[in-house]
Amino acid sequence: MSKVEMTEMRFRQALQRLLDGIPIRTKSSGKLTFNKVNNEAGAGHSYINKSNFKGLREEFKPIIGTYNEKKNKALEGGVVLPEIILTSEENLKICLLYTSPSPRDKRQ
Repeated sequence: MSKVEMTEMRFRQALQRLLDGIPIRTKSSGKLTFNKVNNEAGAGHSYINKSNFKGLREEFKPIIGTYNEKKNKALEGGVVLPEIILTSEENLKICLLYTSPSPRDKRQ
């Protein structure tokens, strides 16, 4: 196995850990980005952006985009989807969103 193939494998494993909500090197909260995948894989600064990994970035781009869209919907709308794993901090934000008094309630 070549170095590039081994690094691609590390990037794939890192992305899967992030999607599963069980990262080792990074936080699971926040937006999923190529930089987060890069850091989770333990690669050097912006290594995933090297030309060797253009195909991998093209493969990851729709996966990351879909994940971020679903996570944003979960955070904004309070709908928790089983494939999106939220941190306890993110779950708390959803709870506060739906338990905080509305302006109308405050006037009474």
